[in-house]
Amino acid sequence: KYSRHPNYFGEASFWLGVALIGWADKGDANELAVDSSSSSSWLQAIIDSNWTGSMIMFVFFRISAHLTDLRMLKNRGDGYKRVMSEVSALVPMIPRSTEKEPTKQN
Repeated sequence: KYSRHPNYFGEASFWLGVALIGWADKGDANELAVDSSSSSSWLQAIIDSNWTGSMIMFVFFRISAHLTDLRMLKNRGDGYKRVMSEVSALVPMIPRSTEKEPTKQN
């Protein structure tokens, strides 16, 4: 296993892709810069951007994954605790091994 919640990762990646497509469709990169002399604040620029939905969805999926982990710990106990220490929660990564490999004895 590379991720405990691959569906959440896939969904978050989808929304990131939607934001990237929206950003690319805005046209000239100079238009994307926030003019510091304008009346709108940097916070308003972030709220108006395409990234807001992606950020909200990523936070939602991360919180949902955490709640799922808590439920799984309650239902499956120490076995799932070991899985949590070895497998990435959201982003697929090569599993970390917490146990030492047994040595061969001749």
